[in-house]
Amino acid sequence: TFGEQDQRVKTFKSQQTPLFVPSSIFSGHRRIENVTAHTGIICLDIDNIEDPSGVMTLLKGDPIVHAAFVSISGKGLAVFVRIFDAPVEINEDCPLNVMTELHAMAFGKLMEHFKQARNIELDKNAKDLVRCRYISLGDVYYNEQSTVYSFTLDDKDKERYSTNLKEAHAFMGMLLSNKSKQDQIASLFIRGYDNWFK
Repeated sequence: TFGEQDQRVKTFKSQQTPLFVPSSIFSGHRRIENVTAHTGIICLDIDNIEDPSGVMTLLKGDPIVHAAFVSISGKGLAVFVRIFDAPVEINEDCPLNVMTELHAMAFGKLMEHFKQARNIELDKNAKDLVRCRYISLGDVYYNEQSTVYSFTLDDKDKERYSTNLKEAHAFMGMLLSNKSKQDQIASLFIRGYDNWFK
């Protein structure tokens, strides 16, 4: 039955399949408190789709899609988007709570992007900074020339992401005023940044 097949896939994944964490670099075990840097990549999940190859074709037309592959179940896709040009270290300029907030902001806006631009629904539970991704052995789409994703915040976003907004504002301001860091890291919020917090 479908339920038994689904359970077999889950068991195989948990016991046999290698995995990785797309968004985080750690010192020690995979725990949020051990995150030392953001890789610059967000992994998005598209679940329970009838035609993965057709959706993959749609994704190939989007310049922000850096890579994608069919999930191990054969019924979904893992989609990778760059939100920074290079890994960003967790430090006093960008503490962990701020990076967690930036990651959540990017995830939320990407959900909106794919819904509006491609009519694709993303799994909203995949926003965890330390979420694992199982490796599938199928074909992989890779776009070396993908565009780093950037976005602006509207009033609803400002209310939704209020917890560390001042800290995130200060961090992004530091990036924009520091030419060397700006050259290394394509900010999430370069476009229209000056209008966010007015």
